Amino acid sequence: MVLVRLVHSVAAVVLVAAAATGCTYEDPEPRATASTGTQGSEGAAPTPTPSPTPTMPTKLLASYPENEKLIVESSSHRGAAKLGPFTSKTGYIAVYVRCIGNSEIKIDISGVANFPQNCVNDPEDLGTKNSIDVRYADKFTITGEADASSIWAIAITEDPTGGVGQ
Repeated sequence: MVLVRLVHSVAAVVLVAAAATGCTYEDPEPRATASTGTQGSEGAAPTPTPSPTPTMPTKLLASYPENEKLIVESSSHRGAAKLGPFTSKTGYIAVYVRCIGNSEIKIDISGVANFPQNCVNDPEDLGTKNSIDVRYADKFTITGEADASSIWAIAITEDPTGGVGQ
């Protein structure tokens, strides 16, 4: 009986001490909550992260290798632009396109090819290269069109590989 009273007394002292000092617990791995995005109750749904708004550069250039002969380079477009007419000495061109934003750019090489490309939210992205056979076109024009909220640039070079090995 004395042992039971002693256990109850010790338990009461521990409860009083915990209440007086403010017992706290720090979770070593915080969990996301719907309201704050930091620590919270288990099972709370995380707050959905919206798509990042791209940091829009004011000037955008297309990237291409220095050893390729440049036919045309056009930078910092919004909306649509038409370039040309041009000719190719090799019959093969490389089309380098960069587009920053939340839309899609459509490239049309008159009478030869056309292709869409998604714009990206990363201003550090170097863009894409497309090798195009223009041997059967005496002259060609390039049209690019994207949403006005996006910015894009294009460079056309003679493709030294002739489209081989791409």
